[in-house]
Amino acid sequence: MLTRPLLIFADWLHKRGGLRAGGKRYGVRFSWVGDGSSAVQVANATARAMRNARARFAFSGYSSGLTWFAAQQSAADGLLMLSAGSAATTVFAQNNLTFGLYPPASMYTASGLEAIAAAARALDARADVRIAHSSSLLPCFGGVGCLASLRAGFVQVDNLFTRDQCAASPAWARRHGISSVSLPPVTLRMVPSVEEATTLLQQLRSAGATVLVGCTYHTAAVVIIAALERMNWSPYAVLLSETIDKASFISRVAAGWWQGEYVLGPTQWTSSLPTTGTFSRLSSSEFADMFRARFDGAEVSYNGAAQFAAACALGAAIEAADSVETAAVRAQLERLTLDEFYGRIAFGAEHQISSAGLLVAQHPPGEPLKVVHSPTGLPTTGELLFPSPPWAQRRCRVLGPAANASASGQRSAGSLECSGHGSCSLEGACLCDAGYGGIACARSLLQACGTGHEPDPDPFATEHCRACRHGTWKSEASFEPCEPCPARSSTMLLGATARSKCECFVGFYAEPLPSSSADAFHCRVCTGFQCPSAGTTLATISLGPGTWRSSARTTSIVSCRGGANGTSPCLGGVSAERGYCAGGHSGTRCEVCGPGDYFSEHLAACTACPAARSTTSALGWLSLIGMAMALSYFILYPSLVRLLPTEQAITFASATVALYRRPYAVYKAFDLKIKFKIGFSFYQAAVIFPSAYRVVLPERYTQTMSVFSWTKLDGLTLLLPTACYPARLASRLLREALLPLALLAAVLLCGYLRGRMQRLSAPLTIGLPETLWLSFVLVPVVSAAIFRAWDCTAFPYDDAADAVQFQLRADLAVRCSDPTYRSDAHEEVVRQATALLLLWPIGFPTLFTLLLLRCRGDILNGRSTPLSRATTFLHQDYKPKFFFWEPVEMVRRLSITGFVLLVEDAQHRLYLAVMLSASFSIMLAYVRPYAKPINNLLALGAHLSITSTLVAGTFLRLFAGVEKGLDGDRQQLERIFGFDATTSVINTLVGFNFGFLALLVLASVYQAAHSASAAQEDHVGRSKETGRRSLADVDRPLMEEANVSETE
Repeated sequence: MLTRPLLIFADWLHKRGGLRAGGKRYGVRFSWVGDGSSAVQVANATARAMRNARARFAFSGYSSGLTWFAAQQSAADGLLMLSAGSAATTVFAQNNLTFGLYPPASMYTASGLEAIAAAARALDARADVRIAHSSSLLPCFGGVGCLASLRAGFVQVDNLFTRDQCAASPAWARRHGISSVSLPPVTLRMVPSVEEATTLLQQLRSAGATVLVGCTYHTAAVVIIAALERMNWSPYAVLLSETIDKASFISRVAAGWWQGEYVLGPTQWTSSLPTTGTFSRLSSSEFADMFRARFDGAEVSYNGAAQFAAACALGAAIEAADSVETAAVRAQLERLTLDEFYGRIAFGAEHQISSAGLLVAQHPPGEPLKVVHSPTGLPTTGELLFPSPPWAQRRCRVLGPAANASASGQRSAGSLECSGHGSCSLEGACLCDAGYGGIACARSLLQACGTGHEPDPDPFATEHCRACRHGTWKSEASFEPCEPCPARSSTMLLGATARSKCECFVGFYAEPLPSSSADAFHCRVCTGFQCPSAGTTLATISLGPGTWRSSARTTSIVSCRGGANGTSPCLGGVSAERGYCAGGHSGTRCEVCGPGDYFSEHLAACTACPAARSTTSALGWLSLIGMAMALSYFILYPSLVRLLPTEQAITFASATVALYRRPYAVYKAFDLKIKFKIGFSFYQAAVIFPSAYRVVLPERYTQTMSVFSWTKLDGLTLLLPTACYPARLASRLLREALLPLALLAAVLLCGYLRGRMQRLSAPLTIGLPETLWLSFVLVPVVSAAIFRAWDCTAFPYDDAADAVQFQLRADLAVRCSDPTYRSDAHEEVVRQATALLLLWPIGFPTLFTLLLLRCRGDILNGRSTPLSRATTFLHQDYKPKFFFWEPVEMVRRLSITGFVLLVEDAQHRLYLAVMLSASFSIMLAYVRPYAKPINNLLALGAHLSITSTLVAGTFLRLFAGVEKGLDGDRQQLERIFGFDATTSVINTLVGFNFGFLALLVLASVYQAAHSASAAQEDHVGRSKETGRRSLADVDRPLMEEANVSETE
């Protein structure tokens, strides 16, 4: 309320060029600290605002009580304070550094009582009115005259400012010839109830009050008005302070709250005043327009004008003093006389604005606020309506003559009193003009045309009325013509009796309008769906096959998946009740299946889950047996060989070496480990890319890239599809995260057992190389599954309410939580995923880093230790000084495939991923961490390919959005993008993906050709003496060069 005017003043002053003082120009900067509307906090808040900002001057907040404390603090700090929120004189009497823009509280009711007395005298002066209306039915006439019948009763809110008002009000009433009731002012709480106000007002009514004076604030004033209506008490005049000129009160009356009409109230300023400031050069209307333009059409009250005027007064005083020093500016303020659009600003002895009296304003029925009395000589903008009519008469004028005392409603635009053919009596009945009758004077005493008929404009017609023509309708009998149907609609038959008979043309549908009339609508063109017949509504639009919407209240159409056989679970049509889905399908995009079924993305249909027993027998047991055999071989092989005689053991060991010799030679020659790491990282990100960033790609791209889908390593789906596991989504997530962890633990444990059996010095490091290999593969996959807990998609379901709901993409049967809805299922998944974040995407990079730091000195100095050998997978391919690069690379992978899913908006997610990928590419090109130059080139190629893929995804989403906005207009797309389809972009994506595969192959062949002799020398056949070396060597994983050369 008081900060906004200061913002406008700052803008205005800076455009003016600032303030001139002491040969300098000064700008202005405001610093605000909230006081919490608390007397306890306001002094501290004032001190903090002034001291933190090193302020030269201060402005107070709202309320006399709070300003009393704020003024004490500013004076203690030696600063001038200007107040546009306080009227209590005691605030300004306590020191000589506080100046107020509000008149004293004791004057707030003076002008209003003067206006009421003047209006009563004017009625008494009209002898014709006195004689004609001597009946007690007319308010303000009890046989003794209007002024003599006025008795003021007072109600006050329990507050310093309002108590000061009411303390002076009886004296003002006597001064203007109005007597007062014998009761003292009744006191309300700051926020009273209607029942409380009714009880207290009844005391004033019983005491004979005919004028109600309220020393109030806006909230209590609204309650007082409601209580008056409930009591059916209509004082001749109701005068309420700090109320009717408030923006909220004005807006409420403008919206049809007729109960607030006729109320009088004091105001220092209104935007309709014909005043212009000598300092600001702004008129009242210009200031109001600036306020509306700055704050989205908001109306400014006199509080805002007072605050702006306070700033103008300070600015004028600074320039007059030619200084910003407190004493000089204070002296100028004390002698200031400044005419502003707010009025004349001059301060009295107590530093409070001098005023001849406040303006009096009133809300006439159906009109904006008017100034009806001006003690200062300023022109008024309306006439005071006095006395106020009884509630029955007012209710008749707004709600109709049939409305009783309990009726409610708002004034509607264009409503006429008694249908425009009469007037309401004091008792609330319509007195009809000649030629009209009926309760509301709506019936002509001649002949009215019935519903569906109108007066025939043909002067030669034999009948007075005719049926409504096509495209028009009429629902009531009257002499009025039929009303036209909304644009692009018509009626099928003549004589339509309701707007609902109007039907939109083919190709259009009826969309309801937010109107007071239940059948109001307009016709909109059908885009993205079908309107095959006239009369289509939002609820009956027809969707095409392969499309779906969440409810019959939205036009947001979603494309469904298409299967390999060309089918779709979404049948389209007009039936919102069954969700536009084929049998056995339901939910979002018809992808939710019944018990025992799962949704096959390949077939785009619900498919029966495989029998758990047969699947587990065929795949699960084979997998478990194979893993058990591999682990048993890994552990027991050295012990089994030792059981053989020496010659047989040597022969068996030599055969084993010979078996591994050729694969290992190929592995070394082509340097397959680093090629695998770079390639696997690239294709893992490329496969996850469409789903992670919600990029819709054509079927040919999906089919082409399916050859790399194995990189997702969804091990659970080898046994059963995920939806077939009989558990909650949170349990499935836990299983997906813990089973791989169990596998890693098993491998590490097997290595440890083997080391103990061989009595090696560091048995924990024996299984570490294989564990690191598996971690490299599994961490991004498992992390992506964890991050999917936050990957929700919005589906609009009510256009009128602008409402959407979010579904979890990993399981469309689960609704996501949002600010308006809490989903227990989704909250459980999020809690589970939050804990798993620490284990996988955060825990493993941290673990890798700790392992490398543990053997950092050994790596940098080239020392071979069990731990440095066991972690060669992490550091062998990098330069020694970049031994830490593998965790950095893992963070990159997790960033673009996992952490970005925490960004809700898919487009923003893409932008972030592009920036991250580009940043990592630049960093890689700069540091070149790989030991071999060719590997630096391959890694950079992978980074650039992923960055290009993300950029292409951004472009595809942009293209799709523009295409939807243009309703598929190919010519417009060609004009904007230079082409009308994304074929070239898709082909480029496919080229990047397969081109990088070719690059990997060529690099491997090139490296093999230049290191053939070295590879042959490294993998030459071993003699039998080789077999005499430790049997531990022959069964060590040949993937690690360091392990092959290990000896007992």
